[in-house]
Amino acid sequence: MHIRRLLLTILSIVTALSLFSSSADLPDFSQYPAGNARKTAFFQFLKPIVVEENTKILKERNFMLSFKFRYNQGLDISDKDMKRFCAVARKYKLDPNNIDLQSFWDKVNLRIDMVPPEIALIQAAVESGWGTSGFVREGNNLFGVWTFRQGMGIVPKDRHPEANHEIRIYESINDSIASYMLNLNTNKAYKKLRDTRLEMRQNAEPIDPVQLCEGLIHYSQKKLEYVNLIQKMIENNMEEISSIK
Repeated sequence: MHIRRLLLTILSIVTALSLFSSSADLPDFSQYPAGNARKTAFFQFLKPIVVEENTKILKERNFMLSFKFRYNQGLDISDKDMKRFCAVARKYKLDPNNIDLQSFWDKVNLRIDMVPPEIALIQAAVESGWGTSGFVREGNNLFGVWTFRQGMGIVPKDRHPEANHEIRIYESINDSIASYMLNLNTNKAYKKLRDTRLEMRQNAEPIDPVQLCEGLIHYSQKKLEYVNLIQKMIENNMEEISSIK
């Protein structure tokens, strides 16, 4: 009996390690009972990845603001830093040739910034069915992002005969989250979210994820109904999300 218990304990440990060994490998969340167990496993797996991708964004932000200071002071800038400046600018759909325009730096402040983990996690939960949808399991696509490049994604079974979109495939969960964040930070549909976030920063206020959700009005065809859903879910889960390191 003791040996059997020991073997079961070892098996459970090995299973847990295999589930969480890599941020690129999504656990099978369907093995958890629907409800709190699945929700907790989902948050615990994804939050560190969301934090990691936000850290990358904030490093890009700090680099660009440091670059601005050195450029304005006439300090030497290495070829390496100039190449990085151009790459980051283009990533966020900015023209590096406009470096001398204040509007360029206004957009840097507006676009290169973090996405609150509460928003990312709750949208991922809604769009992926708490990580159980076929699109996330087959293509690491947490947010139902489309592609119109034929043969580069997964064709939805219920796609209209005249439609040509596919569900984009990502190499990893990190890539899916990074792409989602870049979309919120650059797509004109989410300008209100970015404007509100910048206003909060300028007023030295905490970034309020519930208020920022008002800028997601164009994320879903359900419009306000979708915004209200995300806001309510954030309010109901904020304490648990905050408790996860």
